[in-house]
Amino acid sequence: MDTVSIQNFREVLNDKNTFFLTSHVDPDGDGIGGMIALYHALKALKKDVRMILSGPVGQKYLFLPGANLITTGIPNDLPTDKNTVLLTVDAPNIPRLGFDIESLEALDPYVVNLDHHTSNENFGDLVLMDAKASASCEMVFYLIEKLNLSWTPEMATACYAGILTDTGRFRFSNTRPETFLAASKLLAEGAAHEQIVRLLFEEKSYGRLQLEALVLNSMKKEGPLAWMHCTNSMVERTDCDDTENLVNRLTEIQDVEIAVFLREVKNDLTKVSFRAVNSIDVNQIASKFGGGGHAKASGAKLPYDLETATKKVLQACNDALN
Repeated sequence: MDTVSIQNFREVLNDKNTFFLTSHVDPDGDGIGGMIALYHALKALKKDVRMILSGPVGQKYLFLPGANLITTGIPNDLPTDKNTVLLTVDAPNIPRLGFDIESLEALDPYVVNLDHHTSNENFGDLVLMDAKASASCEMVFYLIEKLNLSWTPEMATACYAGILTDTGRFRFSNTRPETFLAASKLLAEGAAHEQIVRLLFEEKSYGRLQLEALVLNSMKKEGPLAWMHCTNSMVERTDCDDTENLVNRLTEIQDVEIAVFLREVKNDLTKVSFRAVNSIDVNQIASKFGGGGHAKASGAKLPYDLETATKKVLQACNDALN
């Protein structure tokens, strides 16, 4: 983030009192962690702050301090003017928030867009953007630092969880020196490293492990392209719908350059996750289907059944490889 953007945000803080924080649909640790860290920071400034999502918080994130304060849906008592700030974290555009667009427009809030995705559409009244940041939570860390706000263990834990999520525990290529500097300071401020690693990356339900087994059994590979899928019947058999980060298992395969995970949602909707291991830009592939993200990690939703979506996605991946 540049100095001008930070100064503009400081002016927003001086001018406005009501903030509601949100993130994209099916938020991960980066979106939720960023919301929570900013919530505590704004509360310390005596602001009226709320956290809202279009859907429920994932079970695995409920241990984060403040996650229990996140509500679902747009509150009925929010002021409908520019004195209310909608601060979006880790969302590339307004539709990705999952709310009814007309309901948001009726609020007519002042919109602050904080994100690190290259696919961000630069929406809002104030854009806080840094495509080089490893995570939105890395941006949140440096924003809080530049504003000279004090850290609490709760803020540090939420922010650290987001950075660990988006860097794959510092394994991904988006990890940079500034990432480690942020992580070091957050640990010094009381981030619960052991708890975060255990609950977000190591501990899994029995159903999740059963689901992984079924999904991995669907795995296929042709040259540098590997893919697998999850059907609704798999979810029903295991009583588990947690497929987060399953696509990363495919990146463990030797000589794979593109990994694809397809999740059947319903007969005419399939969610797709893309991962790149080397130089392929999967953001460009996802954008062909109206999705986006990063060069190394992107996603999209296709209005097709699983079989049709698979054919279209594999063709696009092969085109990119060739």
